[in-house]
Order: sequence, then C-alpha cells, then structure tokens
Amino acid sequence: MSHFLPGLAPDAQQGFVTDWLISEGVFNLAQITDEGPIRNEGQLKPVHFEDPGAAGDPNNVRGQPWVDFFSINADGSPKQSIDLIQYFQQPVTGNAINNTNGDTAYVFSYAYNLSQQRDLFSTVVINSNQPYILFFNGASVITAINGGQQQTTVQLQPGLNTMMVKIQQANNQWQFTAQMLDQNGQNSINNNGIRNVVLRMRQLPGQL
Repeated sequence: MSHFLPGLAPDAQQGFVTDWLISEGVFNLAQITDEGPIRNEGQLKPVHFEDPGAAGDPNNVRGQPWVDFFSINADGSPKQSIDLIQYFQQPVTGNAINNTNGDTAYVFSYAYNLSQQRDLFSTVVINSNQPYILFFNGASVITAINGGQQQTTVQLQPGLNTMMVKIQQANNQWQFTAQMLDQNGQNSINNNGIRNVVLRMRQLPGQL
C-alpha cells in the first residue's frame, strides 16, 4: 500500500519505472522487428480492462485485455526488474498463461508531463538480456535485437505521452528495467521530490 499512496511515478532516486499496463495477448515472433498482430503497433493506446468498452476495444492484442502490472517486492517496495514470466504465472485475470522462447508482449504506460516546461527532455534507459523495442509517443526510438542496455533522449509534450516496451522471451528469460532520467542522464526525471512526470494506467479525460 505504501507504494501506491504517493501516486505512480518514476522513482525520485534513480527514475525506475515499475508501474505498467501489460497486454495478456502474447504472440510468437521469429524476431523482435517483425510486426505483431496489430498494424502500426507503436500507435497502441490501451484501454484498462475494467473500463467500459474495454472488452471489444481495437487496442486489445489478440482480443486479450490490458491489465495492471505493478512490479513490487513482498514488502510493497518497488521492484526495479519487470519480470514477465513471473507475471504470466499468476496473471490478474486468472489462470497461468503458457509462454515459451520467441513469445512477445507489450508493456505500456501513460506518462504525463506535469511540469511547467513545454520542452521537457528525458533520457530513457532500457536494460534487458532479451530483444526489445522501445516506442515513445508512437515512434520506435530504440531497437535492440540482441538486448543489452541502451538509452535515448525523448521530448515529453505537455500532458499525455505514451511509452511502450515490446519485449521477446529468449533463453527462458523475459525481463527488463526502464528508467526515466533527466536530460543529462544523471538523475531521476523526478529528482529532488519534484514530480515532473507521473504515470497512469488510463488516459485522463480530454487527453488524446
């Protein structure tokens, strides 16, 4: 509970993003750069599975819901690593979802720029031993076909921004970390307790 009371956001120390939506529509690909079941996958804007109309929403991958994925330790503190195999062993919606090497999934967050800066820049760092692609505001900004740590600088528009990781299971592993740092890549985007960016599982009213 202590994790949720302050609200969801990249942590103030190292900028780790541990609060996501995950699609339960797992699909198998030969390689991460192959397109998934939905065309223009970078443009996905999920609808939370508990919201009206979610069941038939065209952003559902293979007809499956987008659900909360909060990466936390047993004591409720944020867990930096996002482990998809662990999640699919006991998903929010019920029975375990079988998965194997080559399986691919989307993990998504609405990132809101609450700062007074119209030109807020963030260094986004992704680290994984598995293949992945990072999409930001619909564009592919990192492609790591062999995994590894990579970073890029993104510009956050005022209000709504979208961030999505497409990641593929390999060598029986399926996990990553994500950080949102300041423009220089030195400190959290929310350093010194200033909440420049918050994370949401839904679009706020009036945000497109």
